[in-house]
This record gives sequence, structure tokens and C-alpha cells, in this order.
Amino acid sequence: MSLIEGDADFSDLQKWVLKLVVLERANLRDEVSRILDESGDIISDLRSENLLGVARIAAGVDRDDFAQDLVERALPHLIAANDLEEALKVARDTRRRPLIEATRERLRGLYPSSELLKSVDAREAAQEGRYGEAAGLLEKASDDREREIGEVFGLLAKGNEGSGLDDPGKLAADLSRGKPDWRSDIQREIMLSLERASRRDDAVEMLLHGDVAWDETWFVFARGLLSRSLNSDSGIVDRAAMSRMMDVCAAFLAEHPAAGYARTSVADLLDADNAGVAGIAVMVMNVVEKALRQPDPVPGAEKESAGLDDMGRLPKAMQRVLRWLAKEGEGVIVPGRHFVPREVLREDPDAFLHGILVMVDRHAPEPDDPVEETLLRQFGAVAISAAPMAEDPDADLPVLRGTAVKASMSGRPQLARDIAELVLLVAGDRPDRRRAAFAAFADIYARVGKYREALLVLAAAFELPSSRTWREMWEERSVLLRILRDLGVADAAVDVVTSLREVAKGIPEAKGYGSRLDTLELHAQLRRSQVGEKDAWTAGRLLEAAVMNAEAVLEAGDEALPAAVMLRQLVDRAEEEGVEIPVAATTAMESLNDRLAPPHRTLVSAAGRLPEAALVASIAGRIAPARYNDDVSYDLRLARTMASRLARAAAVNGDPLSFAYALEVLGSQGVGVHGTGPEVKAAERLLSAPEQPLAVATEIAALGVPVVGMALDGDGLMMMTVDATGPTPPVAVGKEVFDPAQIRVWQQAWPRRYGKPGLPVEQFRGATDRLGIPTLPERAIILSGDLSPMPPNVLTVGDDLAGTSRSLAMAPSLSWLKASIRSARVGDGSAAAWIPVGADGYYMDTLSLMSGEVEDVLEKAGIPLHTQSAVPIEMASADLAIVGAHGGLAESNRFFQGVSDDKAQQTDLRHMVDALRSSRVVLLFVCSGGRLDQHPESGGVVGIAHRLLDKGVDAVISPAWPIPFNMVRPWLGSFLAKWKDDVPLLDAYGAANAEVAAATSMDLSRSLAMSLYGNPFLKRLG
Repeated sequence: MSLIEGDADFSDLQKWVLKLVVLERANLRDEVSRILDESGDIISDLRSENLLGVARIAAGVDRDDFAQDLVERALPHLIAANDLEEALKVARDTRRRPLIEATRERLRGLYPSSELLKSVDAREAAQEGRYGEAAGLLEKASDDREREIGEVFGLLAKGNEGSGLDDPGKLAADLSRGKPDWRSDIQREIMLSLERASRRDDAVEMLLHGDVAWDETWFVFARGLLSRSLNSDSGIVDRAAMSRMMDVCAAFLAEHPAAGYARTSVADLLDADNAGVAGIAVMVMNVVEKALRQPDPVPGAEKESAGLDDMGRLPKAMQRVLRWLAKEGEGVIVPGRHFVPREVLREDPDAFLHGILVMVDRHAPEPDDPVEETLLRQFGAVAISAAPMAEDPDADLPVLRGTAVKASMSGRPQLARDIAELVLLVAGDRPDRRRAAFAAFADIYARVGKYREALLVLAAAFELPSSRTWREMWEERSVLLRILRDLGVADAAVDVVTSLREVAKGIPEAKGYGSRLDTLELHAQLRRSQVGEKDAWTAGRLLEAAVMNAEAVLEAGDEALPAAVMLRQLVDRAEEEGVEIPVAATTAMESLNDRLAPPHRTLVSAAGRLPEAALVASIAGRIAPARYNDDVSYDLRLARTMASRLARAAAVNGDPLSFAYALEVLGSQGVGVHGTGPEVKAAERLLSAPEQPLAVATEIAALGVPVVGMALDGDGLMMMTVDATGPTPPVAVGKEVFDPAQIRVWQQAWPRRYGKPGLPVEQFRGATDRLGIPTLPERAIILSGDLSPMPPNVLTVGDDLAGTSRSLAMAPSLSWLKASIRSARVGDGSAAAWIPVGADGYYMDTLSLMSGEVEDVLEKAGIPLHTQSAVPIEMASADLAIVGAHGGLAESNRFFQGVSDDKAQQTDLRHMVDALRSSRVVLLFVCSGGRLDQHPESGGVVGIAHRLLDKGVDAVISPAWPIPFNMVRPWLGSFLAKWKDDVPLLDAYGAANAEVAAATSMDLSRSLAMSLYGNPFLKRLG
């Protein structure tokens, strides 16, 4: 960077571009993003061909919206073949099909003989099974590799002829003899050929039991194939198959620790929207079984490092190391690239590393101080550089783990994840170091709630030889114990504690771990009590044990924060249940607090039963942004627990400001929305100050639609309404109106059962007989947090269901709705519809019937109807997108899984979302497409409607349960008429529901099915 800056031959623009290139190649992604965000004026003045270079860099750091905007700006002005080919390459990097099509067709129009164009066309032909055509396109390519790819396609064309696929394993072996280097590619293409021939189960069999040479590409491929199989509900991907994939991945990770695509592909495969809760259950069972097979530790197998005799020397030693690292790295410190020599360190390496660990353990980072992140990173970099000289060359790993824990506790979960990834990058070649690195990674990821990846990496640790030390067993089993506790498998967690106690009896090194085991057992027993186990400890026994544990922690000098949080929770619970608080508990609480740093005292206070809004805001408002929106709900798990307690306190005190703040924390943060620029970004949070959410709710209600907030805890429902005149005080809804025990009963069968043909009306109404609210405006925006899985239309209000006489919309959060309302997007009246009937569809198939029902309605409105199997590109330019298809769930009544046609052919949801992301409004006539379920790990909202909003759509209207095809015509006809008249979306939606009610004689399963999620103020041309 300094060389670039000091070169007088470069212009300022050239320097700016070169710096971006250097930073991107150094993988300093956050720095690249920062420069892109700060350089709008520079970018606006760039020539079209220069825009492509910036677009390539933006795509390389996952700024795909940014890259797409630059390509679209440049494309009309590009003439040269190499510029158009570069545009196509960038488009392919974004994987946005509409952008790829636009750039490809412009290239085709000007340079139909382009070799890149032929290459892209060939790969598309191969994807559709037209291997002969693909081979012909590459036959005369000038590039040797491209010609060889064409030869492979030619082999596949011949192999697929006749009975070639009868024995796919033999076919793969035969074709690979002539092209051994292409063996894996040939195997994958044969599996795809089987899938196209409606033999997906055979493809899965070949994948799981064939001679696959696993690498990261294979894991990405397996994720797609097995996900499609799960979506089709064929049953071949059962629990045994899931466990098999986990075994394969664990074995691969054991040898390739930094193989992130392998880890994330299998973790995604076993996520709830693919496998339901069966995925995480299989992972838990797999790891528990592996843990039980591990050998017990051997006494005396580890040595304790001597500490630094003068901790005052540590800062100077760290400064020496940091200066040396900066010099060696020419100004940039890259952890693991350089290792400090002894003459620079000038301290015993083991004592030095032990001193850093002590310093990290004692440090309590200030949440608002930006220097803290630099310091935490420096601790890790220095430890890594000194570790190879130490007698214990793995002593850097506890330091990295400690810095990640402190990062997470201080509101920096993204930094914690970054440090965890660094742990795997420096895991090295020695199996014992890799195993220790896996345990550290698993610990960090478990603490930030990413249990699937933590379990996968823990399974990888168990694939490696054991060092048979107590520390190894403790670090691995304590991680497993916390995961079991957090996932509600409390009995298994208690069993792990018991086994650790037994092993510890014979291990001198385990002396002093008693209080830590007690803390972990307390957490497990509290969890057993919370889920209502028959023999669970009472509040009094839990409190007594917590006091004894706190006294032991204080005596041993262990970390005070976990014991303080536990004791605070149990004192509050005992007070709530009328249990007398012993003096010893108060004394222990005071002593623990005295040991805590100020940021940790705040954390303990905010975790209390009835916290104040300012305290919760001091925690939730300081949580740093996540790099990816999907991580935000994980990062706010603890904050949501605090917010639930704040809501109860606000309802007790009649405090609208605190209740509104609690509602916002309980809402969905980190949901994408269009701003004034080209990118979809997470809406700016309203959590830094307690007064922000109520002010925004009042501002939104002044637009003419009241905001109704609901919060649910173990004691029941609380609610508050904000209308044009301001807020009403929050109230607790009586259990005779809303019984919290009934929500668990309701969720066992509903809302899916609402779509059961012939369901008696009394059962429909009776399902929410004791799930009601006292009042609700005729038009309202609902913010319901943990109540999101229940469509507001079916809430009981008085003697009727809410949706029979009201128009109701749901929104992710106040911050999202504010950002959507203020967005610069304006409708242009365009629309398109897609119902995947397919060329070979039978006229009595459901989607064929749906298409016939709405064809004239769409024609009258001037809306084109597309019926091909693949998502049509034309949908990408539609302001209003209409989709009719089959929808499926991952479980009997949870987690939207996928979209398919009448032949059960799955639509790639990523392609569908990419095609619809530019639309403002999406109508999904897809069974259960309007479901909003809670993710079992993060607690965040999941579902196709939520996913579309996160990618940039402003509103989605879709059914929360299965619907019949003939419901679509009256609903769509009424909606389009109102939409054409430019009425607000909320009113067009309400009119359509009313039209269905009139057309079906008040068939509630049809008239209440559609849910509106998003911005209700949108208009066709506004």
C-alpha cells in the first residue's frame, strides 16, 4: 500500500483502484467494503470499463448487489468484446440469473462467435442434459482445457445413450478410464443425469455409497442433491443417511480443518428448512456416540506451565513482538505468517503465553471502545507468533479461544466468529494440535449459538487420536454439555457432568474443576426445571446449590460472571415463586458483583427478572453488526431473553416506551431492505436508545394504520396499541382470554390443519378459542415476536376471528418497516405471473387447473402468464410478481421447505429468490408459503416469505396453510382490480379476502388463508 501511495507515476484514480485490488487479494474484505461505501463520488465518475473492475472486486467480497448495479450501469455502454466478456464473468460470479442472461444476450448480439459465450452456452446445455450440443460448442475452442471439457461432454453424450444409465457406477468407471483427471466431474454429471431421468434415489445411492473422492466441491454438490431429495420426501435421505454425511464430513475436516465449504454445506443440509429438527437431533446423537468411544485421560499426561514472574513485563514484550510482526509484514500483521525469534521475545515462551492467557482472562472489553477489537486481535496474533518456540506449542489456542469468548461477551459476536475461523486456519499438520483447535472452534461457535457447525467440528476432533489428557477431555466434553443444555437435552447434559465427575476422581490435574462442574450441572438442572421434567430440582434446591457454587467459585478464584448470572436468575425465580431468599445468597451475590468488571455488572443486572429499558439497551444496542444477515438472530439471543423480561416489567408498570423497545428487540433484526442506493442491506437498528422504537411506532401509526405489538412469555401474552393519537399503556392479557399453555397445543397441528378439506367450522374457530386478545383495530400492523408462527387472522377477538372483519399485516420489526417506507423505490405498474405447469403436464393436474382458472383474469389485467418449469427471466423485471406452485414442509407442521410442480420437480429456491428480489410485491399462491416459524437454534424467523423480504422484496402475500387451486381466481381478481385503482396494499389485500369469503359462503379455510408480511402502505404506482 505504501509503495502504491508513493509512486508518482500513478494517478489518484489508479492508486484507488490498485489499493482495492491489493486489499481484495489480501482477503481484507471488511476494508474493501468500507472503501466501496466511502467512494460513491469516485465510482460515479468511472468509465464503463473501469466499473467492471470495481464490480469484480465487489463480487469477490460478497457485495453482489453492488456488483450487479455496476454491471447494469456499464452494460449499455460496452462495445468491445473483452469488456462484454468481463461483464459476463462478473455476472456469473454473482450467480444472478437475470444479470447473467442480460449480459450474455448483449454479448451474443454483438459477438455471436465469442468463445466465452460458447463456453457459457455449453455449460448451460450440459446442465440440461444436452451433452452432444455442449460438446459441439467446445469442439473448436482455442483453449486446451475448454476443448478437453468438450471431450468429456462428448463421452457423457455417448454414455447416456441407450442403456448406459442402467448401471451408473459402471458407466462412471468406463468413462473415467479415458479421462481419469475428470473422474469426479463425470460422476457428478451421471448423478445429475439420473436425477433428470426421475431416478434421484439412484443418484443419492451412488453419492452415499459409491467410490466418491470427497473434496469441497463434492460437499457443495451433495448439499444440493440431498436437499432436493429431502424436499421430494422420497425417504431415501433418512437419519442413517444424514449421519453418514456427518461421518464423511467429520473425517474430511479432520484432515482439512479450514475447508469451510465442506463444513457449511453439511451444516446447511441439516438445517431446519431441509431436515426439520431431525437434522440437529442426528448431529447430537452422532457426536454423543463418538464422545462415548473416546478413551479416558491418563493421570500425569499434562504439565502446567509456569506463569510469568512479573506481569508488568508483558506489555513491553507484546509491543516488541507487534513491532517486529508489523515490520516483517510491511505494515500489515497477518496472524500465522511470521513467527517471532527468541532474541525479539526475550521471555520464556511458555511463561509469556501463560501471561497472555491470564491477561485475556482478566480483561473485560468495553463494548463501545473501538480499540478493544484491535487489542483482542493483537492478543491472538502475538500468541500465534510465539507458540512454535514454546514447550507447549499449542498454548496459543487457549488464548484465541479466550479472546473470542471476551469478544462475544462484549457484544462483538462477528469478531468471535472471525477468531474461530482463524483457529482453523492455524490448526497446522499435527493431529494433536488439530484436535485442540477443533475443540476451541466448537467452544466459540457453541457460545454464539451456531450449534450445527460446532457439532460437526467436534465430530472431526473425535476422528483424531486422543492425547488422553484431562484438559482435552474437559474442553471437548464441556462444549458438548453446553450444546446439549441449550438444545434442551438436559438429561444427557447431566449424564455428561456425572461422567466427568467420575473420571476426575482419578486425575490429579482435575483438582479445582469441581466448581466449574457444579456451574455446568446447575445450568443443566435449571434447564430440566424450565422444561418441566418430573424430578426436576425445585427453585429452593436450585438456589441452595447456586449459593454453594458461588462460594466455591469465590474461594477458587474462578471466573465470576457465569456464577453471577446463574445466581441472579435463580434469586429472581425464587422471589417470583415466593421462596425465601437466604442471607447467604445475598452475600454471595454481592461478593460476585464486587469481582466483576463494570461491563459484566451491567450484563448481570440486565439479566434480572424485571430489568429497565436503559439496562437492556446498554446490552442490545451495543451488539456489533454481523457480516451476514443470517447471523443476526443468533447474535441477539441473549438480548431477546432480556427483552422478554423487559416486556413483562413494562406491562406491570404500564410503560409504553419500555414495551416498544422490548418489541423491537423481540422482532426480526438484520432483515434486508432497499435503501436509497442499489444494495439490499440490513435495516439500521433502533436499539441504541430506549426511546427510538416508540417514536418510530408513533410515526408509522400517524400514516393511518395503528401498530399493535404483542409479546409472549411463560406467564402469558402482553400487548399495546399505538395509533394516530399515541400509545395506550401495555397490558397483560388474562389467561382466560389467552392461555399460554394453549399455544403449545395449537402448534402441534395448526396452522397446517386449517387447510384440511372438510374441516368443520367449529373446529376451525375452536382451535384458537383460548388464544385471543381483547381488542384489535380494523386495520393494523402486527409486531408479534415469538407469536409470529400464529397468523393474526386466526386470533380470537371477542366472539369472532380477527381476520373475518379486519385487514391485518405483519412486519419483521419497526426498523425494517421504517426503512421500507423511506425507500426510494417507486412502482411502475409492471407485473408477471408464473405457474410451472410444464410441457408434459396433465390438464387435470392441480397447477394446470390453477393456470386455467386465472388465465383470463391475468389476460384482462394485461399480465403475462409463464408456465415453463424453470423460473422465467421475465419475473425479474416485474414490480408485482405472481407465483402459483406446490409448497412443502420439512416436518408435518413446521418449516417451509421448497417449491415444486405437479411432477414433484423441485424449483431451486435460490434461483426463484434471485428472480423475484427486484419485485416490490410478491403474491405466492403456494401452500404454506406464508408460514413464519422460529428457528430451533437462533430463535429467528424462517420461511420463504421472510427470505424474500430479506433479499429486497417489500411485501409478500401468501397462505399460511394449504389452499385449494380454485380459491386463487376470486382472490386474485379482486386484488388486481383494487391494485389497479392504486389503493394501498393493505386494503387491496383485505378486499381480496372479503371477496373470497363472499364467493365461498364464508369458508374460513379460504378467506383467512392469505397473510400479508411486509410493508402495507405500498401502492401500484407509489
